[in-house]
Amino acid sequence: MTQIVNNITKYVLEIVEGGSVQTISSISMIDLLDVQGLATTGQVLQYDGTNWIPYTLPTAPAPVAGFTPPAATDKQFMRYDEALGEWEAFTLTTEYVLPEAIEGAFLQFDGTQWVVVELDLTGGGGEGSTVLEEDLTSTENVGGIDSGDTLVAGTTLEDVFRTMLITYQEPVMTLSSWTTGTYEHGATYPSDTNFSLSFTNDSNIDAGVNGSWLVADSFIANSNGTSLPEDGTTTIPAYTGTLLVDNVNAGAGLASRSSAASLTVSGFQNTNGGTIGSKTRSSTVQFRYWVLDSATTIGQNPSNASVQSMLSGADPSLDGSGAGVIESGLNSSVSNLGLTTSGSYDFVYWLLPQAFTVNSITQNTSINLYAGDTADQTTAVIYLGEVDIDNQYGQTVKMQLLRSKVSNAFAPGSVIAFS
Repeated sequence: MTQIVNNITKYVLEIVEGGSVQTISSISMIDLLDVQGLATTGQVLQYDGTNWIPYTLPTAPAPVAGFTPPAATDKQFMRYDEALGEWEAFTLTTEYVLPEAIEGAFLQFDGTQWVVVELDLTGGGGEGSTVLEEDLTSTENVGGIDSGDTLVAGTTLEDVFRTMLITYQEPVMTLSSWTTGTYEHGATYPSDTNFSLSFTNDSNIDAGVNGSWLVADSFIANSNGTSLPEDGTTTIPAYTGTLLVDNVNAGAGLASRSSAASLTVSGFQNTNGGTIGSKTRSSTVQFRYWVLDSATTIGQNPSNASVQSMLSGADPSLDGSGAGVIESGLNSSVSNLGLTTSGSYDFVYWLLPQAFTVNSITQNTSINLYAGDTADQTTAVIYLGEVDIDNQYGQTVKMQLLRSKVSNAFAPGSVIAFS
């Protein structure tokens, strides 16, 4: 009997006469440093359910019962012969091998085997031809073919169908990322340094023709340059300046200006030599108006200073945020001056650019407050006169002033409308 003891882990393996394992105590296979017994070279240990016994691994799979492979030579295959009902050795001959082909050739079965052929798929004229044998002039508008268009002899049917069913797709440009907005007269345009372009149908853009850009404003120096005919961002020199509706008699002429800080991109071409439509982005400049609640009494033909003082008292920042402001904003229409009263006011003043004409003021749609007569001082709203007012940006604007004839003239919830 042989006993192997690992003194570190105290694992014990005992193999008794006959090669079987008598006892196993916490055996770890990594500790089988040497196994001796009846085993021979190359054998392994196999557990038979009770003991470990030496086992010789098979060197080849066992043959299938009742099957004897046929005798074969090098590189032969085995195939089943249904007529004989048995397997036989088989040599792959040329009839089962695909023939050598050349580029563009096709395989065609000739009834016996596959052969290499070259087929002319473009046709050769006559019945079944795939090209036009003679010039063809259309008498109808069909897709991309217009009446009177001539398709010359030799044009393939594929080209005919493509021309007929696929029309030329004009590239369309989109301009974005240029700062736009509505600004008060005298505000500073935010400095902008780039814009972005994107195109549809890029393959139809003439890549050899650059476009041009122009930033223009009546009161700011212009800037210009070139832009590439592709999607992306174009960087330009920083553009900024003072935005004005007008620089002469501001408030008395133009009511607003919509072409401020205007960026126009143009000059690109398509591959047919046509022009890709230009794009423009611009800002709008307007004047501010005020509807004010004030205890100050201002009469006809007021001085500039008296109105400026009353305005500053009601709206110290001149930006529409003051406690005496009932409504204020950038004026695009006299209808902006209408309101629904939310409380009892002292005198109500309407201060607006002279460029706007007030024809009538009504209360609750049926009560006439003012009929456009600047001389009539008997109506519920009276016209006081024209004044020059400095706005929050220090720009002088020609304004006109109207006032409720008396204080506390309107009950809460009254709808005042201008036209």
